[in-house]
Amino acid sequence: MGTELTKRTPETALQTLTDWTRMKPDARRVRAAQALQRVAEEGAVDAETGKPTDGATELLGLTVAYTVAKGARSASVSPHTLTAYRAGTLSLLRWAHSSGLGLAGELHHVTDEQADGYRAWLTTCGAMNGQALSASSANARLRDAKITWAALQWAGIAPRNAEPFNLRRVRDVTPAHAKRKAFTDAEVDALLAATREGRERVLVLLGADAALRVSEAGTLTWGEVDWTQGRLWVTGKGGKRDWVLLTERTVEALRTLWEERGRPGVSVPILGITRQRVLQILKRLTELAGTRPLGYHSLRHRCGTSLQRAHGNIVLTARHLRHSDPSTSAIYAKMDDAQYASAVDALGKAKAAA
Repeated sequence: MGTELTKRTPETALQTLTDWTRMKPDARRVRAAQALQRVAEEGAVDAETGKPTDGATELLGLTVAYTVAKGARSASVSPHTLTAYRAGTLSLLRWAHSSGLGLAGELHHVTDEQADGYRAWLTTCGAMNGQALSASSANARLRDAKITWAALQWAGIAPRNAEPFNLRRVRDVTPAHAKRKAFTDAEVDALLAATREGRERVLVLLGADAALRVSEAGTLTWGEVDWTQGRLWVTGKGGKRDWVLLTERTVEALRTLWEERGRPGVSVPILGITRQRVLQILKRLTELAGTRPLGYHSLRHRCGTSLQRAHGNIVLTARHLRHSDPSTSAIYAKMDDAQYASAVDALGKAKAAA
């Protein structure tokens, strides 16, 4: 396997799955043990290239195979989630090697105390640049460590009766609503004005009005547009499928793009670009428009915040954002600083009049 596993395409991810799952249990155990030994000798990351070493790449492949073939989410796991799990595996291997565990016979026999050390490492120097990870990133790595451990159990080299990475979460002192940033309505208008082609306009509106995530926007096909009902069918997290209503300007932008492209068939992608390309386009648009350099998810946050401000109904906001639990959408009420300031101002005026 090459060292580009952190950038697997669906085809190469399938090959990785095939490589590991076709093995007999004894062969899988030997291969995993050899990979651990190589990490003990080579480290997890090449000092010159910054890429995973061959031994680490083997173990990244094991995690991919386990997650897709045996994990709780199995086939519903998204490419983005697989990328996160691979990053988590690499983080765990870096810690084990830097901590002198030796890997060859140590990682799969890690004690609860040593696992606590991993938690501390994440919050002090766990980032690739040696800096501390944020609480949310550290908690993601702790989640990923459990996936890697389960993969080692599947390979037959970690004990089935031990779960050292069932650790308490890192406490996050920053409120969730303070970390989430949303584009303002004015910023969205500026982004739209900066677009130079129909695809870019659709890209912005799918996030800002339809509340799509970047992974959802990138996989849409023309067959998922319901022109008659003015809605869009979306495959979201965990493979859940639902529809969202479209604003008039989004329908208009989609129809214009469809006509420009010669009315493509139902199986043709609407955007037809990678996640990375979507982010590159948005970055360029923020620079041209002079807005804050926020990410694609901030378009979705704009949608939630604007909806909540418009009607104040958390259930309706949850419906449009496709949140299974309406309480998840309550954060958008907290994110609206302008409405909060207006309410406090009104409170002061009411007190003065009393």
